[in-house]
Amino acid sequence: MKKLLFVIIIDCAFISAALAQAADSSKFALEAGITFNFFQQQIKTEVGGVRGEVLVNESLLGLAVQGTYELAEWLAAGIFTRYDRGTRSAGTFTGIDAGGHTITQGEVGGDYSEFWTGPLIQFRWKQLFVDAGYAALGRRRDEGRIDIPSVGGSTDGSFGTQSLTAFLFAISGTISLSHKTHLALRAEYRYRYYDSRNGEPLTDNLKHGTQSFYPYAGLKMNL
Repeated sequence: MKKLLFVIIIDCAFISAALAQAADSSKFALEAGITFNFFQQQIKTEVGGVRGEVLVNESLLGLAVQGTYELAEWLAAGIFTRYDRGTRSAGTFTGIDAGGHTITQGEVGGDYSEFWTGPLIQFRWKQLFVDAGYAALGRRRDEGRIDIPSVGGSTDGSFGTQSLTAFLFAISGTISLSHKTHLALRAEYRYRYYDSRNGEPLTDNLKHGTQSFYPYAGLKMNL
């Protein structure tokens, strides 16, 4: 609840600043795009041969939205939101059956989704941008992590990020499409720890660390 309240305060402050500076709206920029990822491993008797069970399979599609206000020629501040949804599975290779199909066992994984939002600062130099964001509110639902319960035994509730340990860093460049519209290409890195599930601390006070790297493509519009 405290994290949610903090995010609401930040959002209200940003909106208030936008209204106060409406006469100079050219300082505002809105950006939206998608993140994506696909990774797969398999074993076959020969290249192009029959396919059996996949050893590792992971795919992700996400939505990224952020708004910024120019504080100086080289600096802007705003808020960001990220929502990702994907699936992940992995198994152990055990052999090939009579038909040439791969056999695996012990598969683990499942669907997952993650939501992040919080304040953002952006450093600028010409058409290059470096972003640093803090996920004041972060939640992850992960069906593949039934092995990390909360102290109350919950294995299906959402993970909550640890306070002050959920950061986003990105470097991006833009290509002008028109006077106010630009194509934005970004490499984004996220680092976070989860310390709760279903609103309760993790068992034995554990911390579940996650880091990830995403490519991004979207549109940036100067308002």
